[in-house]
Amino acid sequence: MAFRAKTTLSVLSTLAVAAMGFAAPASALQTKSYVVSFFHIATHSDRDACPHGLNPEHVELWTRSLKGLGYSQKDIDELLISQRKNGKAIQEIVRDRGLKPGQENIFAYPFSAPDPNLHTVEGRYSYGFNLDGKTDGGFEDPDTHEQGVDNNLYKAFGCLRPYHVSLPDRPQYENNAWLVLASAMPAWLLSVSGDDLTKDGPVTVTIARALEHTMQDARGQTLADSTFRIDPNPRSHNVMRGALNGGTLSIEPTDIFLEAEPHIISKLHLLQAHLRLTPKPDGNLEGYIGGYTPWFEEYWAHASNGFDAEESGIDMPGLYYALQRLADGPVDPKTGERNFISATWRIELVPAIVADPHNALAELRR
Repeated sequence: MAFRAKTTLSVLSTLAVAAMGFAAPASALQTKSYVVSFFHIATHSDRDACPHGLNPEHVELWTRSLKGLGYSQKDIDELLISQRKNGKAIQEIVRDRGLKPGQENIFAYPFSAPDPNLHTVEGRYSYGFNLDGKTDGGFEDPDTHEQGVDNNLYKAFGCLRPYHVSLPDRPQYENNAWLVLASAMPAWLLSVSGDDLTKDGPVTVTIARALEHTMQDARGQTLADSTFRIDPNPRSHNVMRGALNGGTLSIEPTDIFLEAEPHIISKLHLLQAHLRLTPKPDGNLEGYIGGYTPWFEEYWAHASNGFDAEESGIDMPGLYYALQRLADGPVDPKTGERNFISATWRIELVPAIVADPHNALAELRR
């Protein structure tokens, strides 16, 4: 399915295309713009994904933690019922279960608690991309059947109960966070420009942050055809070479950076970023974006919510250790550590109108 480009150029066609410095007149180019309507860790949790079972829910998690702190089963039962023991709330006890003095808060100091060795995904399939060029090991993409797919972020999260889902379901934790916070965080914008968006061929893809947040329609869905202005802050500007092939949009691997919302993802920072988006009959786009991302950012996006994250069924020290153990990105030459992990997100977008009144992308044409 080809992109449906408007015959009359949008605001972006007049402003952003000029800002990107194309030699041809703006009228010779077609541009289609979108705003991100949903974004979550790509999961494909079939029955083979977690052969050792799912990780425990919060009651089992807290019971195990309280036993490790020396509480009797009687005290634990009382705590779970009354939520308090000797004037101290169960939230405080669970939070302060770290074993090192001064580092008891396990959300801030997850390494102060022992590694519970979470179950991680061992199945065959995962959405994503082959980032390292190796076909041995890794997953198989269930849509493209590409071999050697690198998505260790899903491997770490996929056996946690809030993330053990498959399309059309969305991970519970991120679904709830997005519905609450997306209307407050600056929107993410994507635009595609080319000579003829109804045909295969090279295009230019722009990803940037907006000054405005998204709005919802009467159904609670992201309102399509809203107008956004590109944030002039250059930290969140990305202009990339892309291509349309059989209607699917992709980009040449590159680095991407976008400021975001800490309680969803503090920033989208990708090395060797890949993109695969397909237009839908209703004019929307959906697909996947992936690359290597800082794993601690993913940990902190959950840990910063403290007790609520564990109550949803996420063992925070366990997640910390799993992400650290599965990190497969480039080695930091100074520390010898791997601070990045392969990751893929499901991304959904609806049509939008995008303006660049501050000529924010001008520097990227050079």
